Amino acid sequence: MSYYDTILRYDWETTRRAIYAKNDADVERALAAERPTMDDFAALVSPAADKYLGEMASKSYATTRRRFGNVMQLYVPLYLANICQNHCVYCGFNCTNKIHRAILTPEEIHAEAQAIKRDPFQHILLCALQDHPCHKRRLLALRHSLQDLPRLSLFRVLETWPERKAGPVFTACHGLTAALRGVQTRPR
Repeated sequence: MSYYDTILRYDWETTRRAIYAKNDADVERALAAERPTMDDFAALVSPAADKYLGEMASKSYATTRRRFGNVMQLYVPLYLANICQNHCVYCGFNCTNKIHRAILTPEEIHAEAQAIKRDPFQHILLCALQDHPCHKRRLLALRHSLQDLPRLSLFRVLETWPERKAGPVFTACHGLTAALRGVQTRPR
């Protein structure tokens, strides 16, 4: 079952009423929770939480510092392809947008990686959008081109589509530091 199918199962009017029913006590309980629940989340996005924004910001800051320290890493996205089957309104690669679609060749990937290396960035986020299954074969054929990236001394992360098995295939190839499974929505 896809994320889109799961989200369609929610009764959004019930969810809206639950959020608007939250009060100060619910927000304070949510802020005190060590592991907040979805009910706590509803309290934190409710109108009752407006006067707690400062406290929420402080807690968010402390949590971020505890988990990541004072480190910030910037990634340069390198899109392996701009082919996507989703209709995400916020995305420039939305399948309804009339743009030229392409999958980079191994030579183009290498040239792009070298150009990124010339900038002060040391981290590439390799992006493969939620692609139609017939294009997946062409993307998987690009695996060997990623093997040149270690020589460029770049930290490489692949963000791949959910509900597909490409992540492990790419991770298994040399030259990839990690793989992330992206979550896409499909508003229609």
